[in-house]
Amino acid sequence: MVILVSIRKLKRAVSAQLPRRVHHLRTQRRRRKLRRHQTNVLSKRRKKNQMKE
Repeated sequence: MVILVSIRKLKRAVSAQLPRRVHHLRTQRRRRKLRRHQTNVLSKRRKKNQMKE
């Protein structure tokens, strides 16, 4: 658990050292991934609800 946090902190430190543009691209990619996951979950839930009815 502690290792994960430290890795996260390291990544954050590294990304802070990177030029802004690269950091922006990385964060964008992460956000896009998260958003896609979110929509997938929502659509799955919707499908389940339709099946129930």
